[in-house]
Amino acid sequence: MIDPDEVVEARRALGRRLAKYRLAAGLNQHQLAPHTHYSRSTIANVEVGRQNVPRGFWERADGLLAAHGVLLQGYDQLQALVARQRWATAQLGAGQAAAGGPGLWMPTARQRRLVTAVDVEAVRELTRAFCGLDNKLGGGHAYAAASRYFDSTVTTMLRDGTYVEGVGRELHAAAAQLAHLVAWSAYDIQEHEQAQRYFAKATDLATSADDRAFCGEILAARSHHAIHLGHPVEALALARAAQENASKAAVPALLAESHELEANGHALLGDSKASLASLHKAEVAFWRSNSLNQPDWLHYFDDRYLAARFAHCFRDLKQWNHARNFALQAVEMSENLARARVFNTAVLATTHVETDLDEACALGIRAARLARTFQSARVLHYIRDIPHRLHARHGDHPQVRQFTEQLSELGAY
Repeated sequence: MIDPDEVVEARRALGRRLAKYRLAAGLNQHQLAPHTHYSRSTIANVEVGRQNVPRGFWERADGLLAAHGVLLQGYDQLQALVARQRWATAQLGAGQAAAGGPGLWMPTARQRRLVTAVDVEAVRELTRAFCGLDNKLGGGHAYAAASRYFDSTVTTMLRDGTYVEGVGRELHAAAAQLAHLVAWSAYDIQEHEQAQRYFAKATDLATSADDRAFCGEILAARSHHAIHLGHPVEALALARAAQENASKAAVPALLAESHELEANGHALLGDSKASLASLHKAEVAFWRSNSLNQPDWLHYFDDRYLAARFAHCFRDLKQWNHARNFALQAVEMSENLARARVFNTAVLATTHVETDLDEACALGIRAARLARTFQSARVLHYIRDIPHRLHARHGDHPQVRQFTEQLSELGAY
């Protein structure tokens, strides 16, 4: 059977090869990122072997960096190694299960079985798959499957499994990340009680794994949720708690995220001075982050994400020019992130409500058309916010009526 460490080392070796060709081409990670259709943080994670990316990434990187098939061949060899490992694991699991011994995780009624590093990696891999589904199609597609997997297989593994200390800690950490994803998916479909329930489960699991940084990430997510629900005071308290965890865990990107959330809370309360001060702290912390101090689960927090959140803050502060500039940056940078593109286009539309009715309506229709493939109540919330703001600013203007009718025809109102 292939040692799991062999796969990890092969992934790291491929990442080092990518870095070598990138540097030979005279490119930094920011410059390479748009050519691969991924973010700078993804490039950084790939180069240290912390993130998997599909074959298309390696095809584009190989061509741009003139690697002449070396990178693509390395990726194919890695995939072959992973496939052999999975086949060997499945064969061993089947044989040992028949003999009543440990192997591939197959839960039975209250039977204690050995949980291995391979089982933990399976939880992580499925979490990545659910996350991809959530990002591409919305929480309506991901929530049912991810929650069922967590409540049955993973909960049974935690409750009835037996594992050495290191594997147990990794299992709890992986389960925390899955519960966190389930919470986000529930939030995305406006199942707010379920979201809170899974955020609580994620916190318990991350605490058991002694993962202070991820506890901070959950606090940040809950702050984000409170902002969405219109509870800025609660959001501020959660953001500050997230900052404390981020500082103690020395994760600058998480600190940046939590400062931005604090800024958003201040903006909703109308405190411009405090909001701008927190945005500055967020920016300073963000530029201290890099691939070495940013965990895998925080890979989404990059230039695009920060620009989008700054746009929210400046919009809530009614600083329309700044809001438009950041929203436009976010739209341009999120071309390959389907749901983020809808959010950012809708926010950009709202930044034009006060000054350009034509552009606000045009962008609103564009966002509604982009949203048609999603099962996401949060996406609809963003789109329906546009006519709400238009009515408040322009009253029963004929163009506003026409815009609202078009949204109805698109099923977004």
